[in-house]
Amino acid sequence: MNGTIQLTQQAGKVSQAIDEAQSDSIALAAFSGLIAHSESFLTKRAIEALIERKVSLPELYEVLLQSYLFCGFPRMLDALFDLAALVEPNSYLPSNTKTKRNSSQLAYTADESMSYEKRGRDLIQLIYGKNYHKLEHAISKMSPDVFRLMIMEGYGKTLSRSGLDVKTRELAVVAALVVDRRPRQLRAHLRGALNVGVTPETLQELFRVLAVFTPEATILMSANMLAEVLQNS
Repeated sequence: MNGTIQLTQQAGKVSQAIDEAQSDSIALAAFSGLIAHSESFLTKRAIEALIERKVSLPELYEVLLQSYLFCGFPRMLDALFDLAALVEPNSYLPSNTKTKRNSSQLAYTADESMSYEKRGRDLIQLIYGKNYHKLEHAISKMSPDVFRLMIMEGYGKTLSRSGLDVKTRELAVVAALVVDRRPRQLRAHLRGALNVGVTPETLQELFRVLAVFTPEATILMSANMLAEVLQNS
């Protein structure tokens, strides 16, 4: 009983935090953090709060879709079921997704594959900036397959989709990595968020919202890491 009461109280705080977030981008990033948190009751309340805020449902869907890269397919699918339980798919699916390809037409054309590689390389270089070549060398040395997946699947097919701006995508990535306590990747994406124009103040506001459902020690670690990144940039 106490656990149910605590969860209900926390859900109320989540709804309030999303409602009071300084921008839709921060509200959407908080949703990404809740996907990483992986508590269906809170995820549904967040979706309801985002709907009440009149956030774009296709943009919400983009945040959900990209979460598989940082939270894994199981948590992304759980969140998708939560979303589909509250709204009809036609309200959040991009128009090109509704008409472009059905479940029996999954193969990508050669032109699409070439486009994904170029888009992926362009985006990853934008996010990693001067550290891109260091990243490419380090990952390729350990596993060329993983680097190819990063370029094609991560940055090419998913993170470069047109349905969401790059600043909001990076905020959503940061939120997931904070909640999931992934310091190595978090440091890289804090730099990445700054590289694409996210302000330090916006990141600090994101931490404040995430603190509603994230341990204080995790938020403090993230804030200290941001300070270190800013000091060394």
